[in-house]
Amino acid sequence: MNKTLLMGVLVTVLIVAAGVGAVWAFSDKGTGLFGMGPASVATTTLPSVCTQEAKICPDGTAVGRTGPNCEFAACPTGTTPEKESTVAALNQRILSMDVHITPLEVLEDSRCPSDVQCIQAGTVRARVKLEGPGGTQIETMVLGSPVSFGNKHVTLMSVTPAKNSKTTITPSNYRFTFSVSYGMGGDVTTGTLSGTMAIGPVCPVENVNNPCKPTPEMYAAHQVAVYAANKTTLVKTLTPNAQGAFSASLPVGTYYVTMAQPQPKIGGATGVPATLVIKAGATTPLAISIDTGIR
Repeated sequence: MNKTLLMGVLVTVLIVAAGVGAVWAFSDKGTGLFGMGPASVATTTLPSVCTQEAKICPDGTAVGRTGPNCEFAACPTGTTPEKESTVAALNQRILSMDVHITPLEVLEDSRCPSDVQCIQAGTVRARVKLEGPGGTQIETMVLGSPVSFGNKHVTLMSVTPAKNSKTTITPSNYRFTFSVSYGMGGDVTTGTLSGTMAIGPVCPVENVNNPCKPTPEMYAAHQVAVYAANKTTLVKTLTPNAQGAFSASLPVGTYYVTMAQPQPKIGGATGVPATLVIKAGATTPLAISIDTGIR
């Protein structure tokens, strides 16, 4: 009996020791099961569900709530889109149809004062910087005359204030209005100058039944010059055909048209010089009569 009692006590001690060892193994102080480190119990964190709200950012976009605290996402840090304009002061940079325009300097302001009667209207010439995806140009722009920039035409449309003989316009007071239009494809930016020329008399005595007619050589000798509005920049020289007709496709703007060669004091030309405005998609007529002086 003593041996049996002793064996029971030994088995009990072993069972208790095994239980204590198991508790130690799975505690944060033990080495874990099979020496794999502290035993852990997997836990699952449920994701946060944010309300479907939106915040409008300064650039017009919207952001929603996000993250564990359901805070609004940051607004985009991009710059606010540049507003387009067509009017600029000197050294003011404006944007129009992807072209940046900066008037730099007034080179000439020969406009007729509003309180004075003038023979000629005069013009304005300004040095202007043009910037775009294709590069940068410095142009001498003339009032009413377009210049090409990439695939566009840029025109100085007007200049204010109007001149007055009693006051002087300071540089800071000038305001320049520009227009930008497509030069290749897209919008129509050209018009047509269509002219006719009559030459006579050709013979000292005209025969009603067989009138003298100008020859093709006579028409060809009377070329027509088309200048920009400044009257010095030659744009095109036109030669009438055998019937005295001539034409040209021109960018929209104002042009000064006159005879390419000086006319004789006797006789001369009527209809020119003339200031013509070419409008988009339109035809501007011009009739010139050449008096040969033959009597």
